[in-house]
Amino acid sequence: MNVTSATSIGNAFIRTYGHGTDLPMTVNDALAQGWVAKTSCDKNLGVLYGHDDKSPSEEHPLGLYFTASGSLAGAQVTIYGENKEVGNAAPDSLVKKGFWIADAADKQWHMDVSFRSSSEMCGDSTSSEPLGDRLIINQGSLDYSVPLVAGEAREGSWTEGSCFNQMGQHHFYDFNSAPEMSWDSSALLPVVAMYDPPFDPAGTLNAFFFTTPVAQPGSSMWNLASGKADWESPALTPSLMCKNWCDEDCTWESSWATMHLFTQKEYKDVKCPGVSRFDPIGISCSGVN
Repeated sequence: MNVTSATSIGNAFIRTYGHGTDLPMTVNDALAQGWVAKTSCDKNLGVLYGHDDKSPSEEHPLGLYFTASGSLAGAQVTIYGENKEVGNAAPDSLVKKGFWIADAADKQWHMDVSFRSSSEMCGDSTSSEPLGDRLIINQGSLDYSVPLVAGEAREGSWTEGSCFNQMGQHHFYDFNSAPEMSWDSSALLPVVAMYDPPFDPAGTLNAFFFTTPVAQPGSSMWNLASGKADWESPALTPSLMCKNWCDEDCTWESSWATMHLFTQKEYKDVKCPGVSRFDPIGISCSGVN
């Protein structure tokens, strides 16, 4: 897949729906907040920083990449464990395809996403875009590009989903039957894109989320009020996960962990058309084709 023609992925990086924790946009900000360098500069990814000395960890599985010159360049997420319904948190099929990468520890995998080209990672200069101009999964190995424009997602057989206030319209990719959904958790691309304006082919990326069909330790109900962990709390039951689609046939076997990452400072201004005044979240399917 080719990188889209959009000129910017956004102007901010904010984690966790419902809490909106600002993430550092420069390495100086990261160091001031206690983030710790974990690697030297990788020519395709940049320098990886963790939330603290122990990261990645079950509570803080989100890592951030910065260019050698100090600009935010991407992110890494680590997932853990298994369940009886679907097996490993990283389905074998998605490991074989190159989306999830097995770590040395048992039942632990990671995925990287990059916002800038490899040529910017370890040099002395970075483009003027505050967040970069692309969303590439596992740059340098898989090189899977997530569309930055809704129309390009639809042309690429992504499935249109519902719109949530603040998020925008969800789009999904099913490796079994795109653009139709197979409801097979091992076939769902574990990066979900959200575009604004919703239900508009010209909509641009407002947010994306990482997901796995195994509830993560950091998605415990105990983190609901504080929002201190990176995953949303609690994990979504099958019926709640189905709210992201506008399809009565939606069915899942297990609960899903989700980690929303917003790329626009103004994400709270995103509104969905046709939302009932009795809906506190603001979910709409009024424009799904």
